[in-house]
Amino acid sequence: MLEMKAVFARKENNFEPKDCVIEKVITLSAVKYDEFTRNMLRNRDFIRDNKQSMFHDGENKLHGLLVIGDGRRDGVFIDSSGADYARYAAFIPNAADIVTALRYPSLTAMTQKLEKAVDHVVDNARNRAADNLSGNRVYVDLDDLGSKFGLDIPWSVGITNIFTDMLAERAEVLEMDYDGENLRISVEPLEVTREQKKEQTDLSDPTTTIADMHEYGYHYDGMIPFGKERALELFDAGNEVYMLYEDNTEGAAFERADIEKFKGIFGVEKRSEPGQPESEPVHDEHTSVHEKIVAARSAPSAPRKAKSENKEDIGR
Repeated sequence: MLEMKAVFARKENNFEPKDCVIEKVITLSAVKYDEFTRNMLRNRDFIRDNKQSMFHDGENKLHGLLVIGDGRRDGVFIDSSGADYARYAAFIPNAADIVTALRYPSLTAMTQKLEKAVDHVVDNARNRAADNLSGNRVYVDLDDLGSKFGLDIPWSVGITNIFTDMLAERAEVLEMDYDGENLRISVEPLEVTREQKKEQTDLSDPTTTIADMHEYGYHYDGMIPFGKERALELFDAGNEVYMLYEDNTEGAAFERADIEKFKGIFGVEKRSEPGQPESEPVHDEHTSVHEKIVAARSAPSAPRKAKSENKEDIGR
């Protein structure tokens, strides 16, 4: 909930805002500002002394004074049209923020970058979370994010702290875990239609078929084949992706770079529909691929690095 002050017009049919230019900011004490706003038609020395700053230009823009008070959030934009009082005046909510933007353009630029970065992370995370391949917990690549939006993240502790604070303040972010290096967030996924969900959960890749996989030399039908682009998407969504070899064997991709470097076909194991038995292993004269996969999973192996676990690289 956000509170603010506003001036209302009864039964106004058409607001016609005018283009205005703030020529000068007049800062009054809180007492004088309050008195000024209660007696707008009284002659004022600060208006008389700044008449040259209030005028209409050739582009029909109104130039005038922005009057604010110490400790007051709002202000008044005025044009005296040659008089010593505020002949024309407009109430400006949150005028103090406008003054800050005028005085510190670098701060405004940084704020805009941070807002865009937070929006990017939240929007991408919610879209990915709507895909049931990824769940609602995603990984944020801070290095990529900093490069994309021109922010010194994660190297500047101050900027990074502001960014994470802004992220935590978003209602869509349910949980956040930041250890100084890795950032993961849980988000409220976007609502999707049944048709959209079906499309999102479709594991097929039109660029690579079962026939292509067989011709390539890999014959375990419990594996769904993919090209590199789709394999990267599935890996980023936290799926276990395998690199399939022409000798009917496979190897798990533990890093994104493994997929990027591999020149062959990739695969993800088929998932049984609810209530359906798991796919039967296909046996040949050698140990079946299914058995190899089970054995590989049960054997101790080095875990993925922190950035690769359930990775959702939404900085890109």
